[in-house]
Amino acid sequence: MNRLLKFCSFFCVLLLSIMNLNAQVMLKKIYVNDHYVKCNEHSKCLQIKDSITDKWQSFSGSIENFHFEEGNYYELLVEIHNTKKSSSDSATFHYSLSKIIAKNKNDIADIFELDDIPWFLTQINSTKRNPNLKSLDAFIIFHPDENKITGNSGCNKFSGQLELSDTIFKIQKITSTKMFCKESIENEFFEQLEKVTAYKVKSKTLSLYNHKALVLVFKLK
Repeated sequence: MNRLLKFCSFFCVLLLSIMNLNAQVMLKKIYVNDHYVKCNEHSKCLQIKDSITDKWQSFSGSIENFHFEEGNYYELLVEIHNTKKSSSDSATFHYSLSKIIAKNKNDIADIFELDDIPWFLTQINSTKRNPNLKSLDAFIIFHPDENKITGNSGCNKFSGQLELSDTIFKIQKITSTKMFCKESIENEFFEQLEKVTAYKVKSKTLSLYNHKALVLVFKLK
C-alpha cells in the first residue's frame, strides 16, 4: 500500500510538472472598444485590437477579473495563458487581467495619443505673465506603461513621476537639467504640471486641469 501511495504521489507531481511546462504565459497590451457587438443570435462579444491602427476584432472569450463598463474605452495589460495539456492538443488560450492602463469615455484615437507622443505647450493659465510659447517648443511626453513623463521646458530636459488610473491623474517629483536660459517659463511650467489632477483630449488638443480650473494646454504638431 505504501509503495502504491508513493507511486501515485510521484505520478501526480510529474503530471503537474508537465502541465506547468505546457502552460505558457505571455503579457500583452490590448485595446477594448466602448460597446459590445453581436457574436451570434444569442450572445454578444467584446471588440479588441492589438494596436491603435488595427481594425476591431470580435472577441468571444472572457478576460478574467475584467469588469467591462459600456461607454468606456480601455487599454489593458493582460496575461495570456496557453492551457493545452499535451503536444498533440491544439492551443487554447485563457485571458486574465493584469492591469488597467487607461479607461476613458473619449474617442479611442484621442485617449491613446497620450502615449509616447510629444505634446507641445501652447497655453499657461496662471496669474503670471503668459509669454510667447510658440517659439519655445516646450513639450511633454507621457509614458503610462513606465509611470513617468519626459519632455523639454524650452530650456532644459525634464522628467517626472506619473500616476494614472481610473480616478487619479498626478504628476510629481519633476527633475531637470540645469542650463540657464533667458526669459524661461520653466518654473511656472513645472509648478502648473504638479497641480494637475485631470486631463481631456479632444481634436488633437490636450487640456490639463487642476480640478475644474484649466492650467495648461498642449497641441500635437
